[in-house]
Amino acid sequence: MDKSTLQTIIGLGCMAPSGDNSQPWRFEVKGDTLKIFNLPNKDNPIYNFKQRGSLMAHGALLENIDIASSSFGYKTICNLLPDNSNANLVAQVTFEKSNIATSPLYGFIEKRSTNRKPYKNYPLLDKEVQSLLSINNDKFGSKFILSEDENIKKKIAKAVSTNEFIALETKPLHNIFFADINWTEEQEQSKKTGLYIKTLELPPPGRFMFKLARNWPVVNKLNKVGFSRLASKGNEQVYSTGSAIGIIVTRGGNASDFVNAGRLMQKAWLTATSLGLSVQPVAGMLFLAQRVIEKEAEPLSEKNAELVKKSYNEIRELFNIKEGTISMLLRIGYGGEPTAKSLRKNPEIKFV
Repeated sequence: MDKSTLQTIIGLGCMAPSGDNSQPWRFEVKGDTLKIFNLPNKDNPIYNFKQRGSLMAHGALLENIDIASSSFGYKTICNLLPDNSNANLVAQVTFEKSNIATSPLYGFIEKRSTNRKPYKNYPLLDKEVQSLLSINNDKFGSKFILSEDENIKKKIAKAVSTNEFIALETKPLHNIFFADINWTEEQEQSKKTGLYIKTLELPPPGRFMFKLARNWPVVNKLNKVGFSRLASKGNEQVYSTGSAIGIIVTRGGNASDFVNAGRLMQKAWLTATSLGLSVQPVAGMLFLAQRVIEKEAEPLSEKNAELVKKSYNEIRELFNIKEGTISMLLRIGYGGEPTAKSLRKNPEIKFV
């Protein structure tokens, strides 16, 4: 494969989503072999429990690479976590020349985005439901489950919005979150990583309060008069809008399970994009729950840890999940175009 084609494929891979647009990857190329490394300090250290958020981001990246490669006439042979002595080496991908087989999802890699707007409460068409559920196969070892039930959507919205309440009540979470915000277009253009304020889709009053809340002493005082609960309620109202809620259930707890869950997530997201649907990933509470369940709840208070556990178990019961880990939740519906999209840095590629 020529260098230019490989750079294009890697660039398309990097259009994958990642926690707070952290882009936790770097690349080494030798001949037709690509090594993909995780950068463990890129994502939020509290939410990114055991690097699982970053591993899912790498899975999404690998799915993009696989889709793009076939469209350039290559097939990929992917070896996950090939070196036991280097946990940061997530995958080794070998490219083999093949017939061009352009994936129907190829044209949507660059169009896929997070849309945090309220969605219209229109039902999905039968063909849209079928397309979304058709992504399930044993290759990923995870399962995508979809619900359009209004009662379930409302209960899940309440459960996952506990994340906003806890983030505003917990100083380390608050400080890390607000440190990742790009407040101006100039900051976004310069950093090309982190959360761009316009992608949060805040209304003018909400944007004013959000700026006020970046100061911990201020928000700590506001919380005493119910600010954290009010913010959580506002997010709950947005989360409850839309056509459906989709969840990714990861079969096991190994690193490779979360990489493969990320691949399935990306396929669901690209499929939704191809159908003209908007998507918002909601995972903060899910990753906090993994900390609590595995008894590493710090820095959460005991009360908030119990709240997280209760909310997570409610989602399991609503979807009748007996085994596995709920690793991602996707709000799906008709939201129109997002106000802004997060930018991407040029990938760090070393040719050896």
